[in-house]
Amino acid sequence: MSFTLGLYDLFANTIPGFIYLFILNETLRELGFAHFNVTQIDHVPFFLLLTLLAYLVGHIMDYLAYRLWVRVFYPDYPEGRAYEHFRSMYPELKIQFNPSQSRLLFAAIKFLKPEIANDIEKNKVISLMLRNVSFAFVIFFLSQVYIFLFKGNSLINLSIAVASLLASIITLRRAELFHVHYYKLVFEHIVLLGDNLEEVINYNRKIPSENKSRDGTIRKSGKRKNDSQ
Repeated sequence: MSFTLGLYDLFANTIPGFIYLFILNETLRELGFAHFNVTQIDHVPFFLLLTLLAYLVGHIMDYLAYRLWVRVFYPDYPEGRAYEHFRSMYPELKIQFNPSQSRLLFAAIKFLKPEIANDIEKNKVISLMLRNVSFAFVIFFLSQVYIFLFKGNSLINLSIAVASLLASIITLRRAELFHVHYYKLVFEHIVLLGDNLEEVINYNRKIPSENKSRDGTIRKSGKRKNDSQ
């Protein structure tokens, strides 16, 4: 497993999964149901199993976070907003891309310059993590409101609920900021390869053939040098 894949899984899925599990556990505790005692998690196999569960929960909840939370406030797509912003910044460029091509454009960048692609992708990873944290805050807000209304009317629970809602809104805005920035970086780097998708694909196909031709020339030159000796 490469470092990039591990980093993606950790921040986009596993850490949010742990947060979801923590909120569920705390809610069960405050409601008086059976729950885990975090201080008793001292066995490595149990921790590994919990990590796997957090990873799976993170995957599942990410779908719900996008459909039930993000799309409510941002019904349009971030790649579209990023593309329009990029074109407004550089109106002199005669680019003819479509925002729906962003995945293929990013793949072209990753094929030619994987280091740059990794730096760009970090913004998407942070965005996924933050949007899940935002959704987790919303769930915690709802649980605290329920506890406040039906389990004692404690001002502590009300204060936690208000703080969770504010944190959720702020985190969601930051998540969208990173998501749009990810696509803006894709468009900023892809214009160096071409003005439309066809030019980008042709550029990617041309580079390997040029490298192959150059390697063949070097091998032939080295062979002639050895024969002369």
